[in-house]
Amino acid sequence: MKIMRPLVGLGLILILSSPIAMATTITVVASKNQYNPGDALVILGTATPGSAVAIQIYNPVGILVGIDQSDIREDGQYVVEVFNFPENPTIEIPFGTYRVRAVDAATSESAEITIEFAQSTSPPVIPKEDLPAQPLILQINVRTSSTYQLGDEVRVVVLFSYNGSEVDPTVKTASVYLPRVGEIEPEIVSLVAINTGLYYFDYTPDEIGTYVIQVEGTANETSNVEVTTFYITERLASESNLDDVENTIVDRISLAQSDIVNDINDDISVVQNNVNNLEEKMNSLQTIMEETVLSARNVLETEISSAVIDLSDQISSAKSDMESNIESQIELSEENVVSSIDGLQTIVTTSAQTTSSDLNQATDAVDTMKTNLDSVSTGVSSASVWIIIVGLIALITLTLELVMFVRKIS
Repeated sequence: MKIMRPLVGLGLILILSSPIAMATTITVVASKNQYNPGDALVILGTATPGSAVAIQIYNPVGILVGIDQSDIREDGQYVVEVFNFPENPTIEIPFGTYRVRAVDAATSESAEITIEFAQSTSPPVIPKEDLPAQPLILQINVRTSSTYQLGDEVRVVVLFSYNGSEVDPTVKTASVYLPRVGEIEPEIVSLVAINTGLYYFDYTPDEIGTYVIQVEGTANETSNVEVTTFYITERLASESNLDDVENTIVDRISLAQSDIVNDINDDISVVQNNVNNLEEKMNSLQTIMEETVLSARNVLETEISSAVIDLSDQISSAKSDMESNIESQIELSEENVVSSIDGLQTIVTTSAQTTSSDLNQATDAVDTMKTNLDSVSTGVSSASVWIIIVGLIALITLTLELVMFVRKIS
């Protein structure tokens, strides 16, 4: 990765004039606090003179997205350009707060700061002439696309240069760190020469995530390390694959439609057969019902006719019997009435004769009694008038009782 040196003048002055600049304790600052799309992330600080410093960049969710290494000058200072922020935020490098970690290779001490990656602002940039003079070192540029799909072959191109000219390094190594950083060892790959200082290697990732490529080289007694990253996404359907998928879908839809039509036709046939069978059964049932109703009607008419005839005969017989009985009763009643009238007449006549005879007898008795009374009256001159009256009353009472008795008998 090309190292650019646009640093904030004030930050550099502070580092150069700081009491800790010559100390062995590692320090780290950024060229500015906020970076915008396209800005180069430049990290500087102090560490053990003559040693090396490793710079690690972590995105807002804690994923390692950048790593670089640089020699520390004899005055204990270092300046490292890690990478350029993309013109548009990506999945692995979004807007937000980044953590920068610097590690002193001699003491393993580390220091951390945070920086912001945000929309465009225009902070001042340190003029190039204000940057400290840098020793000539081996330059390493690693180039590859930032995003691939799972299954793609990744081609990485590496350019080694020294003092502006391509050079073949005496020592060169390339490593690929898989997304599970720290869980497995990096894969060592071989660089294939294309021309002087120009190399490449091909790599096929087998999992989704961010891969880190680290290339190291040595030339003209100087060494350097360059790091870049690329991201592997899910495989997207290509146009040809889409055509195949479309054709497959069309074929499956056609097959499904054919199957559905056949199934519907079969179902319709079954339903039609069931309807025909039902119609036949209904016709047969209707015939049976009509025959049953007709038979029942005939039987009922026959029974009704027979019943009417029997009832008519019974009515005629009853009528004849009633007329005969009525005539007999009338005749008997007439005879009884005549007999009763005759008997009544006889009884009345007899009673009248008896009563008349009794009355005559009573009259005679009264006359006799009167004669006797007269005789008594003649014989008994001194009898009291009251005795005579009482005797008369008793006589009259006796006579009435006798008449009533006669009437009761009659």
